Amino acid sequence: MATVTFVLGYCGSGKSFVADQMERNGARKWDEGFAMEENLPRNLQDLVDTLRAGRDCVVVEIQFCSKENRDTITTLLKAKVPDVKIEWLAFENNLALANENCRRRRNKGDAEIHVQTNTVGIGDKYTIPEGATLRAIYRLSEEGT
Repeated sequence: MATVTFVLGYCGSGKSFVADQMERNGARKWDEGFAMEENLPRNLQDLVDTLRAGRDCVVVEIQFCSKENRDTITTLLKAKVPDVKIEWLAFENNLALANENCRRRRNKGDAEIHVQTNTVGIGDKYTIPEGATLRAIYRLSEEGT
C-alpha cells in the first residue's frame, strides 16, 4: 500500500522545500489549502484515489499542526483506505526561527501574513505527533537563501 506523508511546521520552516523533494522522487504533492472547507472533499477524494492506485503522496497543510485536525484527517483516511500507511514529518516547534525565516525569504510574498498565520493562526496549537520524524528548521541567511 502507498504511503501518505504529512509535513508539519510553521510557515518558514521548510515544509514546501521537503515536499518538492518528495515530489521529484515520484510522490503526488498537495501544498497548502488541502483542508480548506471548499477544497477538502475534492482533495480528500484525489488523495484516496491516488493512494488506492499505489502512488505515494505528500501533503503540506499547516492546519494539521493541530492534533484535532490530524485526528480528523487520520480517521477520514483510514475509513476510506484502511491499509494506508500514514507518516508524519514535523519541523521543530520553533516559532521565533520560523518567523525570522518568513521575514528573510524572497519567494513567498507578504512575510507579515505568514508571521501572523504562525503567531495567531497556529500559535501554541502546534504539537508534534508521537512517532513523527523530526527535522530542524534551516536558518535562512540575511539574503533569504
